[in-house]
Amino acid sequence: MPEAEEPLAGDAATPGGNPKGPRPRRVAGRRRRWWLWTILGVVVVGLAVAGWLAFRVLTVKNELEAAQASLAAVQKGGDTSDAVTSIATHATVAAAAANDPVWRAFESTPMAGDNLRAVRLASESLETLTAGLAVPVLDAFHGTGDEPVLARIIPIMQSAQPRVAELSVSVAEVQKSTSLVSQVRSGVDQVSQVLGVANPALDMLPRMLGADGPKNYLMVAQNNAESVGLGGSAASQTLIRITDGKPEIKKQTDSNDFRMDKKLDVDIDKSATKLFGETMLYRINASVSRPDFPTAAQLIKAFWQRDIRDDEIDGVVSIDPIALSHVLKATGPIKVAGGEEATSENIVRLVLSDVYARASSPDESDGFFKQVALAVFEKVSTGQFDPKAMLTAVQTGIDGGNILFWSADEEIQERVAGMRIGGILPTDNTEQTTLGVFFRDHSLGAKIDYYMKPAVALSATCSADGTTVFNADVTLHLDISQAKADKLPDYVKSAPWGATRFDTEVFVYGPPGTTAGKVTLDATTKLLRKVPVEDLGRPVSSFKVTLKPGESRTVTVPFQGTASAYGPLALRTTPMVHATKVTLADGRCAAK
Repeated sequence: MPEAEEPLAGDAATPGGNPKGPRPRRVAGRRRRWWLWTILGVVVVGLAVAGWLAFRVLTVKNELEAAQASLAAVQKGGDTSDAVTSIATHATVAAAAANDPVWRAFESTPMAGDNLRAVRLASESLETLTAGLAVPVLDAFHGTGDEPVLARIIPIMQSAQPRVAELSVSVAEVQKSTSLVSQVRSGVDQVSQVLGVANPALDMLPRMLGADGPKNYLMVAQNNAESVGLGGSAASQTLIRITDGKPEIKKQTDSNDFRMDKKLDVDIDKSATKLFGETMLYRINASVSRPDFPTAAQLIKAFWQRDIRDDEIDGVVSIDPIALSHVLKATGPIKVAGGEEATSENIVRLVLSDVYARASSPDESDGFFKQVALAVFEKVSTGQFDPKAMLTAVQTGIDGGNILFWSADEEIQERVAGMRIGGILPTDNTEQTTLGVFFRDHSLGAKIDYYMKPAVALSATCSADGTTVFNADVTLHLDISQAKADKLPDYVKSAPWGATRFDTEVFVYGPPGTTAGKVTLDATTKLLRKVPVEDLGRPVSSFKVTLKPGESRTVTVPFQGTASAYGPLALRTTPMVHATKVTLADGRCAAK
């Protein structure tokens, strides 16, 4: 039989023992059980917290993925309003889950904390940009009432701007973390890019739309049938005043309303007048000769204030019929003079060709252009368009150089200057090595460029000594037969030569830091300047090409540079009726 357990001293069950005496073995056991229960409780609570956090993380992940799927649907042509509403709903759920107290508490932990904070900020940013901005803006477009759509949008932008600015700072801070995993960093970087566009836009747009007082803008319509540097002859001008998002046309003019016998008193770079002559200081049509829109805007503003009215000008915007063709894809057809319907497919032909066959004088054709611009303006100002299609149309116009903008507000202009809409050539070769090829009709009053088909082939070749040679092969083809050219209206033909000869000046801007090489020309092509001119920080070779109807001509212009690295080749050129055909052959020297 097992030996009986010896009673402990002082055990109450032991005869004669001390009932108040210590019981060390049982107390120690209880203490052990207490610690076990404590540890077990902590583990259970920890697992519960971890499980809850995991649940929240999974919720955020699923909602953000669903939002991304809705965005992909829009990019494939899905309904914008439905998709934005869907994205906003998913973003709101994700932001709520990421703002859970447990989630916020874990943001202070090493490594994982920065990732959690980054995901929360991304969710909140998406919620603000969609539920707080995009959805109300779309509702404003679909709303009813007499108030213009821009007036309805201003309060929405002003309401969202402080939160977007706050998120921009927070996201920029979390981007500095070295603990972010690749998937989180990629998402935060994308959000940061969107915030980087939205924040300044929400700050600037209400001001530009007259939220802090009326703004006067000169809208210049360029006529691509007569090529001039940045686009075409500055054929007509419209003064638009906008107050609290409510635009109104105050005055319309054309080139005949301006003096041509007195030089404009404006200080511009001597290199500009050396290249393009002083015509741009006498005729508003030639104000866009130099491929630098701030220069053109200053001249246009000065012409207006001298010859038309002494208005305070807050900005200058340039459009052309090609830009209008993109806009009409968003607005649908418009009615023009005589009840004719202008569409995205026929607007360029109507304005730059058909009108000359119908009009009895250039004044009548300019008047038609003004009517078209007015009709488009009225339709756009009332918000009668699809927002997604309009954004695409405007961006396409900006990318093609068909829409340009300059602001008298230094802060706004500083932001615009680095964008394509600013119409300013890049000043270095870091992101891209940009060459410029610009055309100016010199057929004295002709509108023949409706038939001009240009092509530019750019190449970069690396030599053994590390020098990079850049060649611009510029081709002009006048795609009209002599018989058809003979039947053109007189004011489409050249004043001195009729339909037998047309001249085009070509200005080729090399990359910054390069030098211009020798240009070899045939008998029908002449150098405008024997020595290349330095303008806008670039070497410029210029020449004049003479063509008969049906002829083509190609000129090769070389530049060379010794920089250790150049960005990929790119071209800026005059927006023509027939888009310039561009070919790139990039053989840059590798960085040393």
